[in-house]
Amino acid sequence: MTEHQYLALSERLIALAVAVSCLEYLVRPGVLSDHGLAGWPVGRLSRPWKTGSWGWVLEAVMTSSRYRVVLAVRFGAALLLVLPWGGTVPRVLALGFVVVGAALAQVRSSYGHDGADQMCLVVGCALLIARVPTVADAALWFIALQACLAYTTAGLKKVASPVWRSGQALPGVLGTTIYGHASAYRILNGHPRVARLAGFSVMAMEAAFPLALIGLRPLTYLILACGLVFHLSTAVLMRLNTFFWAFVATYPAIFYVALAR
Repeated sequence: MTEHQYLALSERLIALAVAVSCLEYLVRPGVLSDHGLAGWPVGRLSRPWKTGSWGWVLEAVMTSSRYRVVLAVRFGAALLLVLPWGGTVPRVLALGFVVVGAALAQVRSSYGHDGADQMCLVVGCALLIARVPTVADAALWFIALQACLAYTTAGLKKVASPVWRSGQALPGVLGTTIYGHASAYRILNGHPRVARLAGFSVMAMEAAFPLALIGLRPLTYLILACGLVFHLSTAVLMRLNTFFWAFVATYPAIFYVALAR
């Protein structure tokens, strides 16, 4: 595979993450309503410049009804990138709108966003810049290193947490209303050793993730496989659907940096 084929694979995967995210909001429009916590009347108060002299520009696209149109167009742009057809210009425009839409989402409200949204924005920008032929290799390196930074930061933060080291973190999260899963909570809460082993497995995988780049093929496969299982588990148990696609979208770059070069 060439550099551009690796980039194209990452592009399709990040587009899937964006499509899933947009669809989640479109099927539950009340989340972004003007009367909700994630609505624009609340979001525009978070920064002075949102209500300044240029506030009318944001007002034109950020109200609930107009922002749903932005989401629908962004969803369509993401679908265009997922499908293996379309000329260069339409695909670049679609990727550009996906990136702009990700930035608008961050501006509209500081509530309800997570690492997957940030990864979509960062990787989307890198893929857009990678359309310049001479920077394809640098873009793949950037995406791979960004993924390692995200995993390692999360892993070391967990290692520093007494709650994670004690094995109470996973049962605690799985016992919540938003991210909980009743069956998984009962299993982990009833078996503290299993909960602690699961917690240490997550910490070890995240903290050791940069080892995927050293070029040992079995080790790279093992770490990426653990990452796949981890994100698939969080998607099923915690309903973190976009995390799977957003972070797996960085794996082609990791494979390229570690092995394909």
